[in-house]
Amino acid sequence: MNDADRFIENILSHESKYYDPVKAHEYYLRTRELKGKRNKNDLKTDKKKEAWDYVQSELKNAKKNESDAAQQALSDFIEGAKQQALAKREQIKAKLTKLLETLQDREQTATRKAAREKAREEAQQLREELKQTVQTARDNYKKFKEDLTAKYEAEANQEFEAIKRNV
Repeated sequence: MNDADRFIENILSHESKYYDPVKAHEYYLRTRELKGKRNKNDLKTDKKKEAWDYVQSELKNAKKNESDAAQQALSDFIEGAKQQALAKREQIKAKLTKLLETLQDREQTATRKAAREKAREEAQQLREELKQTVQTARDNYKKFKEDLTAKYEAEANQEFEAIKRNV
């Protein structure tokens, strides 16, 4: 089916039992005179001209008032939308500030945790060093005590031997 067939089918599908093409053509022939722009010079009397001027000024004022009202309504709507946008912006700003504070708190908490963990590690290392130092001191004391005991036993043995020999 080509474009012309579709066009004809489209026109025929809109055909109505209330539409009579002959009557439509007759109506067109009766009313085909063009109606030009209204001109106040066509009005014969001054009274009609004044009436026309009054009607035109009233229509102009009504149109201006309606246009101003529509413009004011639009301005009010835009202002209201701006106010809503500003309020929404403040809400979002508050949420973001709160979220940022929460993140900073978490970061500080994480920093505090890291600091506590580092302090724990240092304390553990200090404990280990202290244990090692204490153990070394104990070992040294034990050795010193053993050496001292051995020294005095050796002296005592020498004295005993000396007494044994001399007495």
